[in-house]
Amino acid sequence: MLLRSLTKHVKDQNWFAVGIDFFIVVVGVFVGLQVQNWNEKRSIKTEEARLVAQLTINIDDARISKKNWIQSTDQKIILLSTAIDFIQNAPEQAVLSEEHCAAAWSSHIIIWQHSKLTTFEEILLTGGLRILSNIQLREALMTFQSEQEIILGFVSYVAQDYINVVDQYPDIFTRKLNLADDTNVVICNLKAIRENRAFQNNLVSNLGRTRGLVGNAKLELVLLDNIKDKLKTAQ
Repeated sequence: MLLRSLTKHVKDQNWFAVGIDFFIVVVGVFVGLQVQNWNEKRSIKTEEARLVAQLTINIDDARISKKNWIQSTDQKIILLSTAIDFIQNAPEQAVLSEEHCAAAWSSHIIIWQHSKLTTFEEILLTGGLRILSNIQLREALMTFQSEQEIILGFVSYVAQDYINVVDQYPDIFTRKLNLADDTNVVICNLKAIRENRAFQNNLVSNLGRTRGLVGNAKLELVLLDNIKDKLKTAQ
């Protein structure tokens, strides 16, 4: 209708009316673009709020899991340390406890707790990192990603380097299968343990590897805490 009116005014050479029609068209286009721009910004803000909320949940879950893993693994380290001290320093007539025996034969059994941030993976896959307007948050996430790759490389190396002492030293450990409840019992020969220096060295090495894993877990926890702090400012 506006085009018809503009055509009529041109034919009538009513330039004032033509100017008004042209002004209406320009203003209409401008307003339309502004509305579209405003809708896009609102949509981005809504998406950013969703990502920040989901990231917060991911981070909280990862921090709790990592803290629990560190705590439980620290307990394994304490038990193994005291077992090694007992083996090397306790009187000859002393008896190795079941707890220390278990710490020794399971010294190679460590399951790494991977901190998986599913929302951050979604952001990277969809190229949505720019949606996060907080530059410090983006930097904290990218730092976490790069450092986690290094940590996982260390974890992979250490996992291959652990010594499976219970299978490698059958003269030290006797396994007995209990068919009734489908479990197995490991019996430690303290005399054979004390006579085998290589085995003791392997125990100390496994202890050192586990301490290294805990050190990396604590570093990862610091990185997660850093992201948590940045998320508070982004909310």
